[in-house]
Amino acid sequence: MKIIAAIIYFVLTITRPVGYSQERPDQPPDPQLQNTYPQRKPYTYTNLLVTGVIDADTIQLSDGRRLRLIGIKPISGSRGTKSPAQDKASQYIQFLKRMIVGKTVDVEIDIQPYDQYGRILGYVFLKDGRQVNAELLRQGYAQPSRTVNDTRYDNYFYRLYKESEDNKRGLWE
Repeated sequence: MKIIAAIIYFVLTITRPVGYSQERPDQPPDPQLQNTYPQRKPYTYTNLLVTGVIDADTIQLSDGRRLRLIGIKPISGSRGTKSPAQDKASQYIQFLKRMIVGKTVDVEIDIQPYDQYGRILGYVFLKDGRQVNAELLRQGYAQPSRTVNDTRYDNYFYRLYKESEDNKRGLWE
């Protein structure tokens, strides 16, 4: 009986989903880890040409695929009359377009490679080494968005978000 229990424990330990976390996505990350930048994984996709920006967190690639920027929640304006939030959202879209349209990028996938719409889920890197997701946070155009699976840069993203708030950039101006 002990052998069977040990086998079940072993199987459950091995088959636990990669990236599984007991943390709730809406809780701030561990403050002791906020200044760490995780070692990057090898890129999953390299040399992808960005041809457009579909919406606040989705970009169009030259091969027809779409990619969603993960780990961030872009600011957005409400519909109807022009508001300060809409002005910031418009600035955000223009900033994103200037940064990536017409550029060749590399993409790092975390745990979940695609969403329910078939979009690639990833962290986008420019050839100069900057991470697009992180730059949007640094400039105050996005907030960190935590999920159970894709948590690789959570602490780093939270630190950038607080930095943009403290320095009154983007949404905080």
